[in-house]
Amino acid sequence: MKCKILVLCLIIFTLSDKIFAQVPAPFTVELETLNISGIPALHSFANATWQDKWLLIGGRDNGLHGFLPPLSFPNSGQNGNLTVLDPQTGTVVQFSVSGLPDSIKEPLQTSNMTFFQDSNLLIIVGGYGYSDTAGYYLTHPALLVIDVPAVIQAIENGQNPASSIFRITDQRMAVCGAHLIKRGSTYSIVFGHRFDGTYDTSDTTGFFVQNYTYAIRNFELFFDGDSLAIDNYSEIIDSSYFRRRDYNLVPQIFEDGSFGYTAYSGVFRPDENLPYLFPVDLRDTGYLVIDTFNQYLSNYHSAVMPVYNSADQELYTYFFGGMAYHYFDTLTQTVVEDSLIPFVNSVSYIERASDGSLREYLSGSMPDLLGTNAQFILKSDAPLSGPGIVDYQSIQGRTLVGYIYGGIVSPERNISQTDPSLSEAVNTIYEVYINPDGPSSIKDIEVKGLGFSVELLPNPSSGKFILNYFSKNAGILGITLFTVLGEKVCEKSEIIQSGSGVFPIELNNPETGIYFIKCSIGNQSITKKIVIE
Repeated sequence: MKCKILVLCLIIFTLSDKIFAQVPAPFTVELETLNISGIPALHSFANATWQDKWLLIGGRDNGLHGFLPPLSFPNSGQNGNLTVLDPQTGTVVQFSVSGLPDSIKEPLQTSNMTFFQDSNLLIIVGGYGYSDTAGYYLTHPALLVIDVPAVIQAIENGQNPASSIFRITDQRMAVCGAHLIKRGSTYSIVFGHRFDGTYDTSDTTGFFVQNYTYAIRNFELFFDGDSLAIDNYSEIIDSSYFRRRDYNLVPQIFEDGSFGYTAYSGVFRPDENLPYLFPVDLRDTGYLVIDTFNQYLSNYHSAVMPVYNSADQELYTYFFGGMAYHYFDTLTQTVVEDSLIPFVNSVSYIERASDGSLREYLSGSMPDLLGTNAQFILKSDAPLSGPGIVDYQSIQGRTLVGYIYGGIVSPERNISQTDPSLSEAVNTIYEVYINPDGPSSIKDIEVKGLGFSVELLPNPSSGKFILNYFSKNAGILGITLFTVLGEKVCEKSEIIQSGSGVFPIELNNPETGIYFIKCSIGNQSITKKIVIE
């Protein structure tokens, strides 16, 4: 049974500070639910397809991870099944990894593994999870090669697929939150980190060791159906721009017609727990940092769909929900900056124009605060302009091109500071349609930035600190301080002029802990975290 739930559209808003501009959408994107019983709720998983059947591996079946041990990543949340799902027939068949050798079982039930499907082979690298063998949580130093059609057939026939799964151990493969691609005969692990131990919000407690790779790790793979080996390994290091994980790496067609990839956003910057906003292109000629452009509405891994319009030589990369530094508030009709990186329901896209310039547009919304760590899965007969890129010129009428599956759904934007267990893994499948004949009244909104920023110094603070601000418009600056539970501590306001300024704040005998400050001017607001010691 299908239920049409969403046509991506927005009315046009006129904002006094003109942070938006109206542009016509080249097409509309529409979602419909696909109701299939028995679908596992998963996020942060690996997947492969064969003749429109999906092979789902690893990930977690609970929601957002906790932030204090021992419940940060409970063992009970690890997905212990290999799943074959056929969206055409609605059949779901599972095989428990408990029937596999430990050397294969353990990396197959990790999350945020790095993976790439190369024809009938699925290559999986690393992944974070509990190891019975080691007795603690780690990023597994493993590379797996999976014969996708053979494993699917074995699971459907109720047989053990172990003979079609191959593993080698290599410490260079201990990476999670990265992406794996292949260019020519060379595989590349792009960015990511190694995380060993139990997750904790503080990195000074001794519960874990985390190291970003700062690298693109290149290698070739020898596999003859029996023997497996890594060869010609090399690294490209950039400590300024490659410190990224849990981001989106998307196939692209560049302005010169060449094929490559773009790394969009990612976390975290070394100076602050905030995402990178600017992308990095991976081209045949090397990598190109585009620090003249900022992406506001999607900053964490989510379902992503690139669509190429060869007539205009323009590429549209769609981001479905997830988590972001900014979101569009439909009640106040404003773009809000939130340094807690909340869950969002924004559907946005970045247009790569024929001259190579980038622009970001708000296109609509998801039905809930969902999309984080979900996957977009192409339909096997979707027309393509290049690997993984939908060909818009081949679309005739409203066309099903793929699916969005899994991820995390949250009842509120910010639950990390209150109760992460309120979130859940998603078992809903959304069909994704491209409609070149969508309603002509639909307009997308270009996001150009806030023109308003604040900084808190010092942070942590004893309760006496300074708020540095910049606003391109004069107005009333409102400041509200509240606790992690939403209790208002104090509220202040002051008339300010355009430009930079300083607003001193002193609290009387404040309790130690984490607080949040919401700063607003006109129809813009920013939320910052401050620690009182």
